[in-house]
Amino acid sequence: MSNDVLIQQLASLLEVTSDSLSPGTSLSTLDTWDSLAKISLLTVVHEHYGITLEADDLDKIDTPAELTDLIQNRRSAAACR
Repeated sequence: MSNDVLIQQLASLLEVTSDSLSPGTSLSTLDTWDSLAKISLLTVVHEHYGITLEADDLDKIDTPAELTDLIQNRRSAAACR
């Protein structure tokens, strides 16, 4: 999984251009990063990456890079089971 793919997915979800997001963009600075966006992101992650995140997980991240790391860590943990 690359940051580029996730950034494109986030941009679509947040209704911004992918050029306005980078791996280090603080999601909390975006007006559209709200509870509805977070719930929608949980669905996107589950559908596209096959893992389940909790809303609390998204409260612990602030950038697309941190989200990528979280997804990769969860996928790795699931593969080890």
